[in-house]
Amino acid sequence: MKSKFILLILVIGSFVLIFSGCTAGKTTTAASMTTAAAEESSKTTVSSSEETTTASVITTKATESSTQETAKTAEASIAIDCSLASEAGIKGAPEDGVVLEQRSVEIEENETAFGFLKRVCLQEDILLSYKGSGRLLFVTGIAGLGAVNAKSGWMFSVNGEFLMVGAGSYIVQENDVIVWHYTLDSGKDLQ
Repeated sequence: MKSKFILLILVIGSFVLIFSGCTAGKTTTAASMTTAAAEESSKTTVSSSEETTTASVITTKATESSTQETAKTAEASIAIDCSLASEAGIKGAPEDGVVLEQRSVEIEENETAFGFLKRVCLQEDILLSYKGSGRLLFVTGIAGLGAVNAKSGWMFSVNGEFLMVGAGSYIVQENDVIVWHYTLDSGKDLQ
């Protein structure tokens, strides 16, 4: 009789967890708790306090597991290179041609290549200038280095490829490698 009463309490507790708005992962935990309760009900020597402790341990493990899954965030890499400007001796270009060494940064949902650059520049205190918005956005300068003629300026590549979309349109994907390059010949010198 005692084991049936314990089983009834655990089954009711499982239904309360299911109907109180738990996530799918916690619903699985409730089902696991019900299975554990059925196994435990066959043991007549287990006290109700041990049952409660078992249920608490299962719930704690499920909470830790869902917290670890939530903690995982998407990242992409970004770098800013102006080695061609440095080699050409353009004023304001760093001697080594590196404005920002490649690093992994957490990306935000639906973040564009420009939004990603802008956020990183703010974090790293790098001067950024631009005009326009959306697909018509144009980066006019990074770290104070802007165009010196009609063919020079900033371009970006994604995973080694120069795309035919603007920085204000391209949505950054997890594990992308975005590099901003300074060109002196409309990108022909970057290939």
